[in-house]
Amino acid sequence: MGALKAFSLWFPPYRYATVSSVYVALGGLGAIAAATPLAVLKEALGWRGVFSWGTLVIVAVAALVVLLVRNAPPGVALPRSSAAGGSATVWRSPAFWRIAWLNFVLGGGFLAWQTLWGGAYLYRVRGLDSLEVGNFLFAFSLAAILGFFSCGLLADRLGLSRVYVGASLLLALAVGTLALWGTMPDGLLYATYALIGFCGGFNILSLAQARLIFPPELTGRATTAVNFMGFIGVFLLQLGMGVVVQASGYPLALAIWFGLLVSAVVLYAPMLKAGS
Repeated sequence: MGALKAFSLWFPPYRYATVSSVYVALGGLGAIAAATPLAVLKEALGWRGVFSWGTLVIVAVAALVVLLVRNAPPGVALPRSSAAGGSATVWRSPAFWRIAWLNFVLGGGFLAWQTLWGGAYLYRVRGLDSLEVGNFLFAFSLAAILGFFSCGLLADRLGLSRVYVGASLLLALAVGTLALWGTMPDGLLYATYALIGFCGGFNILSLAQARLIFPPELTGRATTAVNFMGFIGVFLLQLGMGVVVQASGYPLALAIWFGLLVSAVVLYAPMLKAGS
């Protein structure tokens, strides 16, 4: 969130979606590096060696940030909120809740599926082994990184709200298909997982939009609040899916996620007219 605040000072609004999406995509590359490459390093160095060298890298990067990175461009003052209750202004905004609810359902559901239920579904419903599950989740994660990289470029050229709604509807279509057609061939299942991952990566647009609709002094608070709602969504959707899966199975859990996505798009729709 600190980086996104800095980006709002260093880059113009029309480039903010692109910059922030590339930023998140680079973080996604780190997640891939923490899979097979990390396993190879662990075999070569041992887990203590990996942690020791990793600690040194983190300290070195932190030192470079302290020494070389500036808060704002030369001649640009760091905005500070002069009004008491700046955070309350964000949380009371109807526009905030339209953005935040979509991030709760789309971003939260995307991460809940990636980190927990997507793999469990492949084990329990499709009966796949560990290697096959890993392949599906790798395709999911790779597609998510492509989504992170491309969503900002598309938003800056075609309009953020239109792109965000389009990705949300495609994600709803993929989730609904998975709910209704649990026996689809593996090839189509790969495509469905990739589509969920790709469209889920567009959740970063919620942070870019928060930057656009709030004044500069509230950018940090607004993006943090939207991001907070996304992670609350991860927690509650992981838990909620588990309750439904245990009681009624995956089709109903996926159908509920589909319904939540549709409700979020409907609530978000006025942002299209606002042109943001």
